[in-house]
Amino acid sequence: GSTLDRDVPYLPDLFGLVIPETAKYYDFAVAMPNLGGNRIRAPEQAMNYRNAILDRARPHNTNFEVEVPLYLEPDTDPNIVRAGHKAGAWASAKLYPKSGTTGSDHGVDFRKVDGIYPAIRAMEELGMCLLIHAEMVFDEKNNLIADREREPRALLAASQILREFPLLWVSLEHISSRQAVAAVARWQANGKRIEATIAPQYLVWNSTILFSGGMNPVCYSIPLLKAEEDRETLVRFMVEGGGMLGTDSAPHAIEAKSRSEGCPGGVFNEPVGLFVYFHIFRMHGGTDWFQKF
Repeated sequence: GSTLDRDVPYLPDLFGLVIPETAKYYDFAVAMPNLGGNRIRAPEQAMNYRNAILDRARPHNTNFEVEVPLYLEPDTDPNIVRAGHKAGAWASAKLYPKSGTTGSDHGVDFRKVDGIYPAIRAMEELGMCLLIHAEMVFDEKNNLIADREREPRALLAASQILREFPLLWVSLEHISSRQAVAAVARWQANGKRIEATIAPQYLVWNSTILFSGGMNPVCYSIPLLKAEEDRETLVRFMVEGGGMLGTDSAPHAIEAKSRSEGCPGGVFNEPVGLFVYFHIFRMHGGTDWFQKF
């Protein structure tokens, strides 16, 4: 059967190196739209980006396909959402927390998520999927929220969206906390159209790896790795049939990952991600779920 990676950021400076790695292992990928000044805001951008990816992927996998979501901003026009969908440019849109992760400077303040309701309403009408990087960056007093608390705090904004748009398809991206697992299970039990992707590093590492023998920025990804209880909860959720494959494989040059300040978050796991998932299923007796996942 086909293999799908539902969450892949391709950063422009390493574009040619990393796309073949996806194409070797997967037949379909969702390529994230956080491209800085070239972030995906117009249908022609999405189609051009898709073609650029296919040009580099198809020599390695002739069946490879890719979807490019729209990048949601506070002022995203619902008519652009509709125009891109009609043109076949996108079937989903990505909601980033402003200043919370790589390429999210133009994202949305989760305290003001209702500002993009017109765009989300158009998505619901069209049957599009909303992809959410669920992290709340600032609290009501404008203070930065501690990294490990950002995902649990953002679940309130996600709940608000689900309540307002009961027919909307939603994917919580790269969940990392037991609170997110509990929320997704609760929403699904209440009939919400929600799924969650799980990145491989959150299944095998907890936060202690960041400081084992000193600081290890090469293991730093966003959301921040959580406690062992969170890792175990994610493993249990996945093995019992929850979640979807989405590696969030984020390549950065080793010089950037080794900086003394401003080290970017992201783990390049594409060459090993599929094997990590299978290993977890095999270790925990859930191989019958692997194909579905």
